[in-house]
Amino acid sequence: MKTKRSSPGRKTGGNGSSPVKELASRFHEQDAPDHDNVNVSGKRERLVQVTSTLFVEKGIHGVPVSLIARKADVAIGTFYIYFKTKQDLVHAVYEKLLFDITQNLLAKYHPSGSVKERFFGYYSALFEYLLDNPQQARLLLYLSTTPYIEQGVREKMSDDLLRTQMGILTEGKDKGLLKDEHPFPYVSLWFIYGSLLFLVNKELIRNRVAKSPEKKQRILEMWWDGIKRTDAEEK
Repeated sequence: MKTKRSSPGRKTGGNGSSPVKELASRFHEQDAPDHDNVNVSGKRERLVQVTSTLFVEKGIHGVPVSLIARKADVAIGTFYIYFKTKQDLVHAVYEKLLFDITQNLLAKYHPSGSVKERFFGYYSALFEYLLDNPQQARLLLYLSTTPYIEQGVREKMSDDLLRTQMGILTEGKDKGLLKDEHPFPYVSLWFIYGSLLFLVNKELIRNRVAKSPEKKQRILEMWWDGIKRTDAEEK
């Protein structure tokens, strides 16, 4: 299914709409192969789940199809019913990961309020989810940087989440709240997103931060202070 790309300047989140819902609905629209039995979704889900764990433990290149099939308790032939290639499975693992994150944000993020309120709401929900799900955090860091997923595919799959973030940042720039670093909003986005992923993947820091709401709040304030204009009036 093709996803319409949005320009960085598109504003989202301020009109009551929730772009993160699109990924959830798109994930559920995927049809199972017609030629399998009633257990089709369970087998496919098991392959994706087992592979997610193996990728965290061994990396993509350390996980052959034979190992995936054995751990998922399916025949190798069954694997190829659901995935034509190993790369198709990698894409499925990444899309499922984004779907899980989306579901979490749907429950906690409200696309209304001021730019600052939406900024803190979005990144607080993402921060807490990754702290509470360390395996998902490690998998997201790994799949966000591996060359095994082409950049165009990665951007297409994460388009809904990226548009939410870029909508917040772009509106903040348009209102004179945020620094206009070139190319905007990508510098600000990766400054926050990259440091967030690295932070939650440090074991000692995770253990220290996860149990302290005050520390999490201070970290969010550090990110906000890092991208806001010092002369701006908050709106």
